Amino acid sequence: MKRLLYILLLFFVPLITKGQLVAVVYTDTLICLGSNTIKLPYSTVGTFLSGNVFTAQLSDANGSFASPILIGTDTSITSDTIFCTIPATTPAGSNYRIRVVSSNPIITSGSNGNNIRISPAPEFTLDSEFHACARRKIELSVASADTAISYSWSGPSGYTSIVQSPIINNVSVLHWGIYTVVGSKSGCSVTKNTFLTMDVPPPAPAFTSNSPICLGDTLILSSRWMAAAFSAYIIGPNYIDSTGGSSRQFVPTLADTGVYISYIYDAGDCLGDTAYLHVTINQVFVPTAVIWPMPGNSVNPYTPVTFYSRVYNHYKPRYQWFVNGKPAAGATDTMFTIQNFSSGDKVHLMVYSDTTCTQIVPSDTVTLYIKLGVDDVMHVGRISVYPNPAIDKLSLRLGSNANGPATIELYNTLGQGSMKGIQVVEHGVLSNIDVSSLPSGMYHILVTDEQGNYKGDFIKD
Repeated sequence: MKRLLYILLLFFVPLITKGQLVAVVYTDTLICLGSNTIKLPYSTVGTFLSGNVFTAQLSDANGSFASPILIGTDTSITSDTIFCTIPATTPAGSNYRIRVVSSNPIITSGSNGNNIRISPAPEFTLDSEFHACARRKIELSVASADTAISYSWSGPSGYTSIVQSPIINNVSVLHWGIYTVVGSKSGCSVTKNTFLTMDVPPPAPAFTSNSPICLGDTLILSSRWMAAAFSAYIIGPNYIDSTGGSSRQFVPTLADTGVYISYIYDAGDCLGDTAYLHVTINQVFVPTAVIWPMPGNSVNPYTPVTFYSRVYNHYKPRYQWFVNGKPAAGATDTMFTIQNFSSGDKVHLMVYSDTTCTQIVPSDTVTLYIKLGVDDVMHVGRISVYPNPAIDKLSLRLGSNANGPATIELYNTLGQGSMKGIQVVEHGVLSNIDVSSLPSGMYHILVTDEQGNYKGDFIKD
């Protein structure tokens, strides 16, 4: 009986194995590396035995199956689809072919019939998340060394772009969400996503100062916001402070006048709105006041005395005359006439520089005397002085036509001797008296010769 079965098998198995065919049904001509799997349909004719395995094979880049690469298997015994994986290390090429080989019985299909191009997938990197500050700009940065890749972006609110690393200006809630970029090269593409989040930056800080100030004073700048941990920055014409504190103090120069700005960075490094402030540094004018009396500070009884003044280094000066330390009513001009005074009365002038940085400067004090003695009244002559005011030289005309030596003495308004010398009088005139070394101010002159004393006053510029 066993022998009979053996004879029957020998007779029928060749009949069963005859007529099996495998055909590849694959029409694609491009495979992109990194795209995971491809579907390879195949069809069969005839009967394949149990335990059969269909194996998909990839040729080399020249289409040769001398050393085929296994890319997928299927244990079916009839037509089906093999899910194939192309190795990531497969060299790029344009002449690849695919075939299918069965194991039971061993049948090899023809190739797919068309050359297949295998290309590497575009390589680029994209952060999974971007963080933006509201009302600022953000760059969706894509990094790649391959300049041949083209990009296509899509995002919230209909956003599109074809730039590799697009910049979104004036970020708002409309830009918040998922952005998708497709990088393409040689028919292959890679899709990646990123998420854009947004922070609302702080508003402009409360920016104040103690301006306007006078030159030499301390400027105080304060930039504050409700969150004390945030850092405030201040920039001015000649000033930059990025230490992050809320208050600054320094002594400015005139060049520091101008517009200052302040802004805040929050904990998320978002730049806030800018606050503006104008700072004014005012020049300080310190005037110098000189006064002199006419006809002098020593006069006969009931003789009025008129005071004249000259002010240097001033800006819109205002005047107030004082008698014995008290302001004289209505005496607010450059000249002041006093009558019915007593011997020993003291007169001085206060000058106010009418600016933001007001400076009050007193002149020297002049003491008035009334001549009561016979010698004072009868024997003291007046001197004519020219030029008056004088810069370096002056000449004196005495009240006589005397000739001969005379002693000249100059006193400041405090009665302090400033110069003394002897000079020859010619026909009552003393010429070219050198006063160039004297400080500016008012001076009293006393000339003594054999005929008596002569007094006068002059201003040294």
